[in-house]
Amino acid sequence: MSKLRVNLLVLCAMLCVVGAGAREGRAAKVDFLWVIDNSPSMAGEQAVLSAAADDIAAQLANARCTIDWRMAVAYTDLHLAPTATDTCAGAPGPGRRRLCPFTTDIDVFRNGTPQCAYVKAGTCGDGSERGFNSARVAIDRLTAGTGCEPVPGGDCTLRPDAQLAIIFMTDSGEQSTDAEAPPAEPDNSVPSWIGYFSDYDILRPGAQRALVDGILCPLRPTLDNPAPCSDRLADPTLFDRYSAVIAGMGGTEGSIRDDDMMHLNGTINGIVDAAIAGACCGNGVIDPGEDCDDGNQLNGDCCSSTCKFEPATTVCRAAAGPCDAAEFCTGTSAQCPVDALKPATFECRPAAGACDAAELCTGHDAACPADAKRTSVCRPASGACDVAETCDGTHDDCPADGFQTAGTVCRAAAGVCDAVESCTGSSAACPADVKKTDVCRPAAGACDAEERCDGSHDTCPADGFKTAGTECRASAGACDLAEVCTGSGAACPADKKKTGVCRPSAGSCDVAESCDGTHSDCPADGFQPATATCRPSAGQCDAAELCTGSGAACPADAKRTGVCRLAAGPCDVAESCDGTHDTCPVDGFKAAATVCRAAAGVCDAPELCTGSSAACPADAKKTDVCRAAVAPCDAEERCDGTHDTCPADGIKPAGAVCRAAAGSCDVAETCNGTDISCPADVKKNGDVCRPAAGPCDVAESCDGTHDACPVDAFKTAGIECRAAAGPCDVAETCTGSAAACAADEKKTDVCRAAAGPCDADERCDGTHDTCPADGFKAAGTECRAAAGVCDAAESCTGSSAACPADLKKTDVCRPAAGACDVAESCDGTHDTCPADGFKAAGTECRTAAGVCDVAESCTGSDAACPADAKKTGVCRPAAGPCDVVESCDGTHDSCPADGLKAAGTECRAAAGPCDAAESCTGSDVACPADVKKTSVCRPAAGSCDVAESCDGVDDVCPADGFKASGTECRAAAGACDAAESCTGSDAACPADVKKTSPRAATGRTTPARQTDSRPPASSVVPRRGSATWPSRAAAPTPPAPRT
Repeated sequence: MSKLRVNLLVLCAMLCVVGAGAREGRAAKVDFLWVIDNSPSMAGEQAVLSAAADDIAAQLANARCTIDWRMAVAYTDLHLAPTATDTCAGAPGPGRRRLCPFTTDIDVFRNGTPQCAYVKAGTCGDGSERGFNSARVAIDRLTAGTGCEPVPGGDCTLRPDAQLAIIFMTDSGEQSTDAEAPPAEPDNSVPSWIGYFSDYDILRPGAQRALVDGILCPLRPTLDNPAPCSDRLADPTLFDRYSAVIAGMGGTEGSIRDDDMMHLNGTINGIVDAAIAGACCGNGVIDPGEDCDDGNQLNGDCCSSTCKFEPATTVCRAAAGPCDAAEFCTGTSAQCPVDALKPATFECRPAAGACDAAELCTGHDAACPADAKRTSVCRPASGACDVAETCDGTHDDCPADGFQTAGTVCRAAAGVCDAVESCTGSSAACPADVKKTDVCRPAAGACDAEERCDGSHDTCPADGFKTAGTECRASAGACDLAEVCTGSGAACPADKKKTGVCRPSAGSCDVAESCDGTHSDCPADGFQPATATCRPSAGQCDAAELCTGSGAACPADAKRTGVCRLAAGPCDVAESCDGTHDTCPVDGFKAAATVCRAAAGVCDAPELCTGSSAACPADAKKTDVCRAAVAPCDAEERCDGTHDTCPADGIKPAGAVCRAAAGSCDVAETCNGTDISCPADVKKNGDVCRPAAGPCDVAESCDGTHDACPVDAFKTAGIECRAAAGPCDVAETCTGSAAACAADEKKTDVCRAAAGPCDADERCDGTHDTCPADGFKAAGTECRAAAGVCDAAESCTGSSAACPADLKKTDVCRPAAGACDVAESCDGTHDTCPADGFKAAGTECRTAAGVCDVAESCTGSDAACPADAKKTGVCRPAAGPCDVVESCDGTHDSCPADGLKAAGTECRAAAGPCDAAESCTGSDVACPADVKKTSVCRPAAGSCDVAESCDGVDDVCPADGFKASGTECRAAAGACDAAESCTGSDAACPADVKKTSPRAATGRTTPARQTDSRPPASSVVPRRGSATWPSRAAAPTPPAPRT
């Protein structure tokens, strides 16, 4: 039977079951287990729950689906009561039980029985507060039917087909111990309890999941509020355990702080409504408010655990293989779409290497076809020394890259100056083309130059001669000329002699000798006569020298030593020749400061030589002090700059100060004009010398004895110098150490106290004398801090001393923290934010952004969308031999740009020497059409060989051929040389043969036939360009290179 047929039958069966359930309208069985806090702080809350019993019964009777309910009660403290009383659950009295059996009588639930208290649990618990463990003990006893004898077994046993709804009601934190971990779970942690309540029936694993709700304390203890709901705990995190488990189970949490009848009663009704909603969903009947009901409370089957259509991002059937596609819910139906396979174009296994082929789905099977390997060329030859590699049909990778054997010729010589290149055995490329630098044509005479390969060209350079001016015969003596080449012939010119000076004069007493035009050597050396002047006088201190008649050199230069310049004045000195230099020394003078005229009196100065002139300077007179003062009223005398003597002695005029005042209490004394002495010293007496400088200073007066004013004194410390000017001013007093009154200081104390939380203390401002006007705290000033994220802080109005009434928020208190989070809002009543919840597992939180991206879905336990993952498989297979496969790079959303193999990449190897390898163009996925060569494929290997060329059709080179027999391959090089001809069967020209028959003398040396580039061997060299000069034969065309 096909998979599609099976799916259709299953779908039909599901629809039939759902339809039958809707028609029958069967009741939803719900077993309620209330776990109530029986601590002393819970008396009021128990009374509210008891009073709400009739409302609970009405809710169950009017539920959106028919509810078959029962109520059982357990307590957060399962230990015996601490006192011998029978009014508390668990007390040692007559038959009082700690687990009250199931009842369908709402009065029993409300008022209890003599055997069990039910809602009226009392307040005698010991404060252990182990709610989770109490629920576990109750569930274990109710599933086994052993917990409440002698009550009938049915009332103490959970119904296997009923929904268990657990409701915790406590004002404390959850305090189960590590020793009380739930069965089959690793520890006492929140995840372990979520696991236990998700599958609580140890006798039927996987069959039962409880509904878990709670009426709890919404606040957490703080230093300012250690018991927010009447119970005080040292560890605030214990309050979080109830909230975390209820949120993890998808339950509803209400606040137990609503302790007046109206509010707490409404909270209890809300919790019961939540339990009813959980019980009605999964009963197989589509009740009001439900989109669907498939008889279970499972997610992932297109009908959620809350009986709503699951979103279109929910996977309802996972892929069964790489060629199967996962099916997603439609978002508008409870049925999973029909199973479908991936198309035949979908790549299910990317190529793992150059020799592996990518596999594509068949379109009719969920499995990927078997992995196949290639056998084609995987690496074409990339050069003349490379060989192509072929896939072996077994491995994914191309075989290792190999090369032609070392020594394989990859480029033949293209001429006499070209070298043959061979493969190295380790590289695909033929070595670089190398040219020779050897001699390719030797010299034929003294003025002929040998030709060498230039290292660049294949052929020998054209025949040339040595440059004009190149010496070809050296000079044989001082009177012989060296001969140089003309640049136009191979022979050296005839030998010639000089006629010019051959030995120039070697000194002022030597004469020059000249060549005679006949001999190679210079005549004998001669000298000037002994009377000839060879060096004239060079100055007044130099003497003239005469030749000796026997040597070429002039005698050594001699100098004079006598006086050569007389003294010209009193400051001048005479100069003499120094025996070394030709000229008289530079004119010198007596040293500066040498006296040349003595002083004639006390006001006359002696004159001194300047050191730069022969004359004595002009006579000058002094202007200095020539008689000093001998008393305070005596005057000093100075030279007048004209006379040699000092002026007459004089006295200071009357009134001239002779003793200055020595202080503020001293007076200055003056001369009387007749006496050289100063009058006696006089002091002030009684004059004020320092007036008071401030309100704290006193004036000082001279005492008639001392020069200085008495020491500055101040008023006594503590004397008031400025009175207080108002309630915010302070009086200032003198310090006793300063003239000024201390700076005016203002108070900064409170001058008017606050009258309420929004009234402000008025304080002196430190500037003014009066208290500021009475005011309130600024509008917006917080007067009551927020008690939680859902409590609003109250602020002053700015016009009243009282704080406004306390208000609660209704806005979002926990925004969504990620793509998989949902926002929580304040309820307008409580200070805290409701428990944090997340989007359902499977909800798509990031859609695929391209062919290389995968869509991410929420986990149901985290606010963040899982990390963005990218594909790494092939996203575009190669479309031809010049195309490349593109693969997702694991980083980007889209497939890399479609690329082609680089221009020049070989896509079809050459099939022979006349076939050209084709290369990709870089712009097309196809390999270009196959093209054959028409070039030379075998160059001529000798002067009797012919080059073969490709015919443009075949891959191989035509058969090797030679020049016809009798074709001249070497011309005769002279009268005694014979021309050689090809044999027709060999590439080489036959060996060079010379003639042996005599030739008649003609008196001329011109050869009958000359084809060589050099002149014939003869004692007479014909002139280039004359009728007898042989013509130079054209150089043979070099053979084409052999491929």
